[in-house]
Amino acid sequence: MIRILLIDDGESAIFAETLSENFHFEVNWIKDAEQAIKAINHFQYDAVILDYMMPVPSIWPKSDQIEANNGLSTGSIIFNRIREKYSNMPILIYSARGSVLIDEYSSYIRKPELISDLVKELKSLLKRCKNK
Repeated sequence: MIRILLIDDGESAIFAETLSENFHFEVNWIKDAEQAIKAINHFQYDAVILDYMMPVPSIWPKSDQIEANNGLSTGSIIFNRIREKYSNMPILIYSARGSVLIDEYSSYIRKPELISDLVKELKSLLKRCKNK
């Protein structure tokens, strides 16, 4: 079973449940950026689905708060923290934002999309990353 870390501060309970029940992913849904970084550091995942626009946690280290205040989104900070630990972790970024920087082990899909489109993109990303 594919283990997914879903990082989204929105109401994604139905989304997480659909990924689990209809698409047979094991999903760990985390609403908070700080908890997401802890999860990445303590658990093994096959891929991450990341909401790019999340609030900046007040308990973040000063350096992360400075990055956020200098225009980096919370999603980009989380993305960078994932890359520090896992250089080739598949990350599917989804956001209402128009454009997002990605790398060869990531992909972007614009919100709102049908969950089937998101799953199709996730499977394509997993396959692409496996073949690298």
